Amino acid sequence: MKIPGAERSLTALLASSLNRAQGSQSGLT
Repeated sequence: MKIPGAERSLTALLASSLNRAQGSQSGLT
């Protein structure tokens, strides 16, 4: 059973995590 709401939150969390990783990466470079 898939819950769209939960998936949305998970995707948002993943996206923010990715953004953070990219930001720290560019900051390190």
